[in-house]
Amino acid sequence: MRGTQQMGVFQRPAEADKIPTTENGVKIGILSGTHLSEPHPEFKRIIETRLKEVDRIFHAGDIVDRSIIEYLSSLKELTAVCGNMDPPDIQRDLPKSCFQ
Repeated sequence: MRGTQQMGVFQRPAEADKIPTTENGVKIGILSGTHLSEPHPEFKRIIETRLKEVDRIFHAGDIVDRSIIEYLSSLKELTAVCGNMDPPDIQRDLPKSCFQ
């Protein structure tokens, strides 16, 4: 997959910008591996630009700091799982999987 990386965020090329939509029309935004200690201005700009049209955000782990969870959930409904780089408090509070 071609793309660019800014501040640790991989951005897909413009031709791949179609937002995934569920069968019932819910638009979803998916991200993982933020590895940030806080939601920096550039991260916020990217999220608010790229995910402005989604109904729900899924974070697939390696959030690293609770402030990222708080920020994302303040924007949209958030479903998140923990990753191996998340600290013990996040690993305790988030599931390892959303699938049963």
